[in-house]
Amino acid sequence: MKKLFFTSAFVLSMIVTYAQSYRYRPTSEPEGVRFGIKGGVNLANVIVSPRPGNLVNGRTDFHAGLFADIPVAEKFSIQPELLYSRQGFRVLNGIGSVTMNTISVPVLAKIHVTPNVSIVAGPQVSYLANARIGLNSWFAINYNNAFQKVGVDGVAGLEFEAGNFVVGGRYNYGFNNLNKDFTFSKNSDMSFNDLVQLRNSTVQLSVGYKF
Repeated sequence: MKKLFFTSAFVLSMIVTYAQSYRYRPTSEPEGVRFGIKGGVNLANVIVSPRPGNLVNGRTDFHAGLFADIPVAEKFSIQPELLYSRQGFRVLNGIGSVTMNTISVPVLAKIHVTPNVSIVAGPQVSYLANARIGLNSWFAINYNNAFQKVGVDGVAGLEFEAGNFVVGGRYNYGFNNLNKDFTFSKNSDMSFNDLVQLRNSTVQLSVGYKF
């Protein structure tokens, strides 16, 4: 999985390098590659299987980063991004909390429905830089060994453009289990993932600016 993350980051850098020398010319007027910055709110949670009642709740945090809009056809472009994103979940109505600090690389297909409205969809690879487990607001400790370092999400959403500004909303669904698996004893075949699995589930609302 770690190789998958670094491969995706390498592909992203190659796309951006190619974009700097590429210029698409649609039938109307010249349109080149544009870069931008973005940031916004994460409405983060996890999908727990099996569902443990109301023990796990969502949390609100933020994301920020860079993106490029690379035209491919008149109504289609590729949008790679590099984001710092804080995700996680709360336990027992906020008595406990888990914060996941990730570096995410979505590579999205962008369909321009109208000159101002676009549909975006595609894969996202995320690297877990740090995980913290806390109890209320009293203390929090680093606990990176509980979760997988690399995750793969599916992303889908809408974007609205007004001049140089971009407003968007998207949903990220995790394809892989976030837990690291382990057995409870040498004499047991039961593992932790036989009892519970966690998948990313995050709504992102963002505002961006294209240069």
